Amino acid sequence: MVRILPGSVRDVKSLALSVQEIGVENKTLILDRGFYSQGSIKTLNEHKLSFVIPTKRNSTLYNEQINLSEHFFYHERLIKCGKKEYGGNILYLFEDSEMKKEEEYTLYKQHDENKITSKTFNKGLEKAGKILLVSNVDLAPENVFLMYKKRDTVEKHYDTYKSILEADKLYLQDNESLFGHIFISFLSLYGYVKIQNCIRKANLTSKYSPRDLIEQFRKVYMMDLDGKMIFTEVPKKIGEMEKKLNLKLFPK
Repeated sequence: MVRILPGSVRDVKSLALSVQEIGVENKTLILDRGFYSQGSIKTLNEHKLSFVIPTKRNSTLYNEQINLSEHFFYHERLIKCGKKEYGGNILYLFEDSEMKKEEEYTLYKQHDENKITSKTFNKGLEKAGKILLVSNVDLAPENVFLMYKKRDTVEKHYDTYKSILEADKLYLQDNESLFGHIFISFLSLYGYVKIQNCIRKANLTSKYSPRDLIEQFRKVYMMDLDGKMIFTEVPKKIGEMEKKLNLKLFPK
């Protein structure tokens, strides 16, 4: 689904309307910090939309006492966690041990170099390594954390959409052209990610990128010969790549 909105319209009400228009049910919105505000949370609850949204680092909600009584491991990193009901929603607090070390190091260095005040230094230490999420879904903290982290994958794909496919460069004059452009760009991104998954599944990410495969495989064509579809000659290098990736594209 694609909706075109004026550039000045960026609030969560438009998002809520889009979700209702699609007819999505029993799904949870994983939102960016930019959406965080008491007004946004109120709107999401009024529309009965499930959500997970990180608070801003200067939020006063960090002052709430939340006991980090649980823990789990994420990519070999110790994550301490806890949750607390607050104003009809739930606050989930996480403390990443590795991120805490990195942020503390930066704070001490900046303080020693007189780049930050003692007040900023002490406030920073209190929040070092911490991530505070607000949600209206009641789940185990680890599950909420994993849901939130999935957003990273979407953002990486969006970066691919912009940087590699260059699909965000628009020189279009009407809505129909824009819809067509976005649809084709979506198909391109879908194909790119499928190729990426094939490479990852074959444990060949250190050797190939999706662009490498596209550049190589584009040398092979399919043509119509008297009503029969056949491939042109397959170079040895491409055949070897196809075998390693177990794509089964070409007939034996």
